[in-house]
Amino acid sequence: MHRAFSDEDLESLTEQFEELERREIGERTFERYAAIVEALEARHGDGGPSA
Repeated sequence: MHRAFSDEDLESLTEQFEELERREIGERTFERYAAIVEALEARHGDGGPSA
């Protein structure tokens, strides 16, 4: 199988992305937004569009 990145390159890119993510959007942002969605679903039901 042909790979575009070596293991070392992939690890370096992953670390760089995670650092950029921490600086730009903050740590655990996904988890915070997921908790908001869960709270809204609990309050308002599963909430699919009613069309």
